[in-house]
Amino acid sequence: MTGQAAMSGLAAMSGQMGGAAMAPRWLDGDVERWIDLPSAAVLGRADWLGDLVGRPVEPLRMRVKPGLSMVVGWRDPDRARGLDAFGWAAVMADPEKVAAVRRRARHVGARLTVDEPVGRGRASAVLLAGGIGSDPGIARELAHARRRLPSTAVAQVLAYNPGKRVVAAVEVGPARRVVRVGAERQHHLVAAVNRWRAHGAPVLPVRALGRRGTAVESPWWGEGDLGRIGGAEQARAVGQVIAEVHRASAVRGGASQLAPVEIDDLAAVLPEQRDRITALAALIEQRVAEAEAYGSMAGRAHTGLVHGDLSPDQVLVDEHGAIRLIDLDRATTGPGGTDVGSWLASGEEVGRTDLTQGFLAGWADVGAEVAVDVDLWRARAVLARVGEPFRQLRPDWRAQVVAGLDRVESLLVHGGDR
Repeated sequence: MTGQAAMSGLAAMSGQMGGAAMAPRWLDGDVERWIDLPSAAVLGRADWLGDLVGRPVEPLRMRVKPGLSMVVGWRDPDRARGLDAFGWAAVMADPEKVAAVRRRARHVGARLTVDEPVGRGRASAVLLAGGIGSDPGIARELAHARRRLPSTAVAQVLAYNPGKRVVAAVEVGPARRVVRVGAERQHHLVAAVNRWRAHGAPVLPVRALGRRGTAVESPWWGEGDLGRIGGAEQARAVGQVIAEVHRASAVRGGASQLAPVEIDDLAAVLPEQRDRITALAALIEQRVAEAEAYGSMAGRAHTGLVHGDLSPDQVLVDEHGAIRLIDLDRATTGPGGTDVGSWLASGEEVGRTDLTQGFLAGWADVGAEVAVDVDLWRARAVLARVGEPFRQLRPDWRAQVVAGLDRVESLLVHGGDR
């Protein structure tokens, strides 16, 4: 399906955004120059994105490869959370990539909206949009996974990252399970779950769905996540589990697989903050290296298993207050402070001091053997999250990013009391 007339109008509108009154607040000259693609504004503005998709939708998150592509996930707020309520839209400059997207959509029989090229020559690009079923990264894998489920299965999307993965609660009669489909094989997730379970951690089992390795399933469990139910008691239990798993798996001189904090996009779109962002990132990594060296000299094991994305919404709670850890897809080996900082930063974001204090109490229960510089790791976690308002296309992203940088600086200079 093509929508040339509508899309050409969108392209013209986005090309006339020179006036301040027309410009969406998230897009300014610095952002536009960084994205370096025509009609990128269409994807970040709800009304224009809705015209492209063909119904009212709201943008959720964007991912950019400057000069090559911009992809945005969207949701239809009027369609609950079924598979048909979510989708993607993109502007792509590579004709071969566009052709591949069209082939994949045809292969799985999915509907796709494709515009004629916008712009000319090297500055040309193509606007595309579709539902989850046409997502070029996961369409084929999703089709295979759906064939492994009964035709009566009903899915509700829990999380969607365009081109990467979709996680859904799947009901078949009275039975319910969680199914995760990714663009890549999920062997790392299965292995991580098995490692954590071997250390006695309360982690839900995960098993392959089908033979391709790109889909896994786990049982539905609990009443909700710790961000919504439970409190300090459950947070303390989480702190104890995380500290114990790290302590039991820690080795002296072990190689950390911790990835550096991504700051390149922020430095590009906030030139007035570029030096500050770079300096804060460098200072944090310097202090992390110093802490590792000090721990080695003191004879302390430093590197062990870490969750990698720990937050209250990664912990399920049942009606009795028991907990289960989930979403170990980013689990790796690294300093224990990684998880401490991640939990504290996420708890601070939602104003849940009961969860942050409870977690620290549980961590301390395990002993000084896993002592960490709390403020350093909290600062690192805040810096890692500071670009989220921009990537989520929030209108006030600039103010939120600057506030986040202020918080990082305060933690490094003054500690957590200010």
